[in-house]
Amino acid sequence: MTESNLVSPAPHPLAPPSLELRERKARRRFPWALALLTVLSGLLCFNRLSFPPLLIDECFTYWRVCGSLDQLLDTLRNDAFVPLHYELLNWIGQGFPLGGGIYLFAGGIKLTPAVLRFVPALCGTAMTPVMYFLGRQMFNRRTALMAAAFMTCSAYGLFFSHNAKMYAPAWMLETLTIACFLWWIRTWQRIAWLCWMCAGVAAGGCHAITLLLLPLAPLYFISMGRFSRWRVAALVIGLATITVGPAIYYGVFNRWTQNSGGILPGVAGEPGPDANWKSSGLNWIEPADDSVSLPLEALNNYLSGYDWSSFSDLANPPAHLAKLSGAMIALAAVTYGLLILGMLPWPHLRRFRKDELPPEPWWRGLLWLSLWIVLPVYGFFYCRSVDNFSSPTSWLISFFDLIGPYWLIVALGAVSAAAGLNRWPQIARFIAIPLLLLAVGALIQTARNRLDWLNYLVFPASRIALAILIPALLFHYSGESFRERREKLIRLFAVVAVVFVLCEAATWVWRWLHEISMRKHPELPWQSIWHIRYVAIVLPAVWLAAAALIARLPTRALRVAAVLMICSYNLANGIARQYTSTEVPLDRVMADVFQSQPRSNVRTYFDLRPIIDSPFYRPLAAYNACMAAGLHPTPGEFRTGNTWPYQWGKVAREFRNLCLYNPSISSEKIHDDTANDPGVTRVIVWDIVGPRLFSWNFVGDPAASGLSDDWLVASDEQIFTYSYWTWEERWELRRREFRRKSMNPGPAGH
Repeated sequence: MTESNLVSPAPHPLAPPSLELRERKARRRFPWALALLTVLSGLLCFNRLSFPPLLIDECFTYWRVCGSLDQLLDTLRNDAFVPLHYELLNWIGQGFPLGGGIYLFAGGIKLTPAVLRFVPALCGTAMTPVMYFLGRQMFNRRTALMAAAFMTCSAYGLFFSHNAKMYAPAWMLETLTIACFLWWIRTWQRIAWLCWMCAGVAAGGCHAITLLLLPLAPLYFISMGRFSRWRVAALVIGLATITVGPAIYYGVFNRWTQNSGGILPGVAGEPGPDANWKSSGLNWIEPADDSVSLPLEALNNYLSGYDWSSFSDLANPPAHLAKLSGAMIALAAVTYGLLILGMLPWPHLRRFRKDELPPEPWWRGLLWLSLWIVLPVYGFFYCRSVDNFSSPTSWLISFFDLIGPYWLIVALGAVSAAAGLNRWPQIARFIAIPLLLLAVGALIQTARNRLDWLNYLVFPASRIALAILIPALLFHYSGESFRERREKLIRLFAVVAVVFVLCEAATWVWRWLHEISMRKHPELPWQSIWHIRYVAIVLPAVWLAAAALIARLPTRALRVAAVLMICSYNLANGIARQYTSTEVPLDRVMADVFQSQPRSNVRTYFDLRPIIDSPFYRPLAAYNACMAAGLHPTPGEFRTGNTWPYQWGKVAREFRNLCLYNPSISSEKIHDDTANDPGVTRVIVWDIVGPRLFSWNFVGDPAASGLSDDWLVASDEQIFTYSYWTWEERWELRRREFRRKSMNPGPAGH
């Protein structure tokens, strides 16, 4: 297979001029569209990069990288993380040392939020062309461009492009790894093989979780059906090259397994005598339920960037979003409805123009995406996280239970109906159109949050009729001839069977591993590792699958409307996080506190003890104190120890000694400070208030009662902070600034 497989076939020499012209325009149009999407991605990823203030995980990233390289490696030794992302941030913070005492920036670079988030933002921008490159390995240009557009606008992706952690780089590199591997097995070019290994090494060095996708490589390789000695050898060499670094790192240097027990206690590494899962850094993850809602909640997050698991969550949002409840339900219902419609065998799909032909047959793209989505989710996270997890066989039995004892009648009826439609094809539309109208009606009712139509499925007759007619119609419209339909059905069953067998094998393997682990170390019971952002190694595959389904819709208007709708609500949700405070503004608090110096004209008083005394906010306070005071701590100075909960390091005491630190609001203290020092002309007060901003009143207010009539209110600001996944209100803060009417009575401090 040659490189020509990466582009659409050249037009036939005898093709009409209009067709040839259309294909040329298409080839020119798509690169420009991709370039515009990449520019948009860059604008979104780099927009307001310093806002909101760092989250707790980002502060721990700063803790790891704020010192020397040796200190960085010491902090990572007890964590589950591989070092590449942190080494890159540390290299940036050191001023890009080139060796021999040469630095691009002498004195280093201050690790501000923008600097810490620069690499993730850059990788988030690069994700757009990488996604297009991946899509072109499986689908045509239109589908690949849709996938790039979805990833550009993804609210979930935008959030992590503004996050200093390694997730955005890891997802971009894993996508590039898969794309380069598919490029290699489609063309067998050496440059593609080298690109696959380089991208794989970078992805594995950035986040070990990307190594879960390595088993896909031999499966994809086998699906091509072209084997030779050198190709098999190249596959083995590539896999070994990608895995050798993390294997040495975890086997020789890292002590996470010894301290916590690891993923497989006693199987993949031997725990230490005092091993405890509390040392894993993952003990905060809640137990996972054995329910289909588990992967569905993750899918909802990926498609919308909003944390919801059922329509009841959308029907009962936070109070300030109550007016949007109906729209949220409608958008969710329409999105899933369009994706389901995209699964149908529309007749137009059998009439592709040459410039619309996918580079690979449909079943291969389906197999590749199914393996990417299902195997990591079920074969690792689900089986490892859920106690007494269900096997695919048990799920299949549950499916047959929906039909009840009538499954034999359904099977015979579906075969008979398919045979009848093959004999009298003209009656197919008289069955398909009413069923399609019923589906549209059900979708409209669901979008209105009226699910009464589900009551009709309680009757066995309804379920039996649908179970007979729907498969028969799908089979009938899947091809123009019975032979074509039969071949497509066999290939579909083959894809499903492959995924089913692999998941069933994973079930047996995990139960066997659990038995061995518990026999060796019963004191280390398995805990859940299921978290949506960990499972998000399937995020590129989810968006590519969504693009493939939307591209199958029957009309251009419907496809354009679907793309605009999905991109619009993702952009709204993603951009909102760049302008709405989703974290306590401790950056502003600490900047105000540091202004309070013995010889300055500012005094700051704050009562935020419920926040700053919380172990979840201490790292934020410590980081922002370093930024305000220009401190350059080592990891040991930033934090005492390396286990949860966070304990203040030396830097907290140093910050307090560098300013007039007033962590309370006392009318006596304010009065004495302002009365005894006429050089103080500004007073800043931070506190936590109730659900409403009360009007200005001197009576009973300790901040105001400590000031004389010579003071006036310069500003009174109400600040709400919200949960970044559900938009629930978290904190309501109040910042007030008072100014002395006589501005320059004398020098401060005299």
